[in-house]
Amino acid sequence: SNNSQRVVAFDNDNRITEFRVDGRHNFQVTSDSKYIIFFNIKINNSKIPPIIDLTKFCSTNEKGNVTLVFRDNKLRVSKELLAIHSSIFASMLFGDSVEKDKEDVEIKDVDYEDFIDLLQFIYPCLLDISDRSVLFLLKLAYQFKMESVLNKSEKYLIQSEGIDVVKKLLFADQYELASLKDYCLNIYPRKCLLQKVKSSPEFTSFSAKMVAEIEPVKSSSKPNIDVTKFCSHGMGNIILVFGDNKLLVSKEYLAVHSPVFAAMFYSDFAEKKKEEVEISDVIYEEFLDILQLIYPQSLEIT
Repeated sequence: SNNSQRVVAFDNDNRITEFRVDGRHNFQVTSDSKYIIFFNIKINNSKIPPIIDLTKFCSTNEKGNVTLVFRDNKLRVSKELLAIHSSIFASMLFGDSVEKDKEDVEIKDVDYEDFIDLLQFIYPCLLDISDRSVLFLLKLAYQFKMESVLNKSEKYLIQSEGIDVVKKLLFADQYELASLKDYCLNIYPRKCLLQKVKSSPEFTSFSAKMVAEIEPVKSSSKPNIDVTKFCSHGMGNIILVFGDNKLLVSKEYLAVHSPVFAAMFYSDFAEKKKEEVEISDVIYEEFLDILQLIYPQSLEIT
């Protein structure tokens, strides 16, 4: 029947415990009541990971090894290897912690396969960082304070084109990656970046401190400016109008520094004979900064 709906469910021994199909699949029932299912499978990645020789993580000196327990999995590893790369393991295995003299040490809230990949990464030429692996490498390296892994992961994230800038910023926030944070804050205008962060699903995961750093830099209060220094000592002055603000300036000085003003004041433009000239779409305070910049010793570039 096209209305039947069944699923396939397996127990821990890979035995089928439930079977279900729906009308989207073609199926038929044979004489011995077995289902034959025809469906399409899309293979996203056909690369099969190699079988890992776990003995390479052990020390040749058996006394220098410890067994790490990840729920149902155990892993024999070298104490020295872990201690060299992780200050957490150095303290745990060689400090005054209770784990120091234990044969088996339980590692909670860590995925067994992810930890094996982490070990492969700290062994030379065994694992490359990828967009997939960098996520758990960061998490574990931060948890166990593996500075070399953190640094390499941070460098990878900076050059990666496959990870969105919002996620990069979140990683920088969660794992205290200063260089990655500075990179993200510099490649995007702050307003655009803040909008992307606030509209993303990850927004609630950002710290208040990071959100404050993403906020556009507000201009500091400027000292009072003596606008009379922009006038001509002779008759060559004109009033520029910026909305509700007016500014008396020297025609000659503007013309020397700007071909646009030179044409406006000394060519056949309508503004040539006007006493007041409206300057549209220009902010008054920003134009003052421009004038201070072209007047000697008035303003430094920042």
